[in-house]
Amino acid sequence: MSLLFECWWDSAPELQEPRWREGHEAPFGPFTGVTTNPMLLLDAARRSLPETTASTGWELYLACAERSANHLASLGASMLMCVQLDARLADDAAAMVVQAKEIRSRIPNAMIKVPLSAAGIETIGTLAAEGVPINGTWGFSVAQFVAAARAIKDAGHPEPRPRHLVSCLQGRLGDLGLSEHLGKDPRRLRAAEAAVFDAAYRELEPYRDVVTLMGASLRPGPDQECWSYSAKAGKNVLLTLPPSFLDKVGLPRTDADYGVVDETLYQLALSNDGVRRYAEADGFTAAEFDLLPPLVRTHDEAVAAFAEFDVMAAGSAK
Repeated sequence: MSLLFECWWDSAPELQEPRWREGHEAPFGPFTGVTTNPMLLLDAARRSLPETTASTGWELYLACAERSANHLASLGASMLMCVQLDARLADDAAAMVVQAKEIRSRIPNAMIKVPLSAAGIETIGTLAAEGVPINGTWGFSVAQFVAAARAIKDAGHPEPRPRHLVSCLQGRLGDLGLSEHLGKDPRRLRAAEAAVFDAAYRELEPYRDVVTLMGASLRPGPDQECWSYSAKAGKNVLLTLPPSFLDKVGLPRTDADYGVVDETLYQLALSNDGVRRYAEADGFTAAEFDLLPPLVRTHDEAVAAFAEFDVMAAGSAK
């Protein structure tokens, strides 16, 4: 099977059903990396707690991430696995740097997911200079992607340069951000998401030697099509795909027809002042990153996940 894009697995790897590896020689099937987040690892913890003496939520979270990394190793899959920093530290660059080092000391193949908050941009510059592979997450605007890419490029770094990503959480962008300006119609939202992603891809052209744009939080549709795939055809991008999305759409095959983004809706989205701010390199200042509605909602969900890890750890320690 030939794929349109490089694909990563977006869930705890131990939850991958063997059917997704069938027909592929690589030990983890067609997926060349793994992305996780606090909500995904919490889902794995709810199903089964790892063997650990963790007494805090953070320690339990790391034990879950370590279990996932060990599962990849047991399959013989040598690849990067994204581990996200504690969302409660998203405004503290120094604390995030310390935490990133702790993660890497326990999980050597960890790519650190750093929030594209104002403090996160500072963190990215520091970690890039130290040769830490980075995935800039909670990405919803072109301004965030450019700021992160610039921080990476401007940082001194050892050779060979590690891989760095910035993630556009498209579905969350549409559902939690662009919907404020366009309403809830799926066709309008999917077209607008494509417009912002295209703008990000163009603006990141000067930085493609140091960073790759990742499509994440994708949505199927509209209807029987998949514009999250078709709009990216021909672009050198990477997609991370959760099992819920794969069950509906499948892998992005070169021999499949995913439809074409409606050009009228695409242009209509860009004519909207609110949408256009998300699509412009100077649409938001760094001080505004933390206030973007989809970032606020995503931050709050991640904080709630860590709070549940705290409760789980307290319960298991009794």
